[in-house]
Amino acid sequence: MENENEKKIIEIVCSGNNGRSPLGSAIAQQYIVDQGLDNEYEARSSGTSVDSILAGTYATKLKKVVLEKGYEHGASVDSDLVKEIEKSDVESIDKKCAEDSNFQTHFEEDVETARLYLANEEEGHCYHEAERRGAEQYLDGNFKQTKPNSATIAYLTMGESNKVAVEKMHKDQEQKPIIAVISKYANGENAEDVPNAFAQGPEVYERVAETLDKIVPAAVDKVVAQYVNN
Repeated sequence: MENENEKKIIEIVCSGNNGRSPLGSAIAQQYIVDQGLDNEYEARSSGTSVDSILAGTYATKLKKVVLEKGYEHGASVDSDLVKEIEKSDVESIDKKCAEDSNFQTHFEEDVETARLYLANEEEGHCYHEAERRGAEQYLDGNFKQTKPNSATIAYLTMGESNKVAVEKMHKDQEQKPIIAVISKYANGENAEDVPNAFAQGPEVYERVAETLDKIVPAAVDKVVAQYVNN
């Protein structure tokens, strides 16, 4: 039975829960408070790939990007390894990892170093944009895996792949929450997804924040109206 005193959660979802979704949920929570809805509703954030990212089990294709981008941004990784990875395709990297345990260890360690560097950089951009909006106190803690939660009435995702992942989590549930790409939910099916600013720098992240400014309040209003009407 639903707890009448439990707040209804509007969950903003991306992949890594480190850039777009924390800022989206901060903007959403600020709007909820400003509208006097915070006794009943609460915004949170999560990521559909957090567990695999933290476990280092995500795809080699993405690991290659993380290592190369981390090095480009200034992470302390082996430049010779980066040059080798830049010249290699995914199949070659996987083959060498399978054949050479020392190479695999070196590769995985430097990928993790690069990932942490980029994550800290992105977290800084997120905090900066939240602070500019006076919403930094509403930043939800980073690196939380998206999971089914009976209190969550809506999962608003940054992209279609995140939406598909959330739908899979709820496929066996009779009563499903609202699950939608936030841009399309707010502005219609032809709306573009929120840009992915991973390792893109502050200028792109500023555009992400400006996009969220426009669509998050509209999405919150629609969730509340849809929930009340149902």
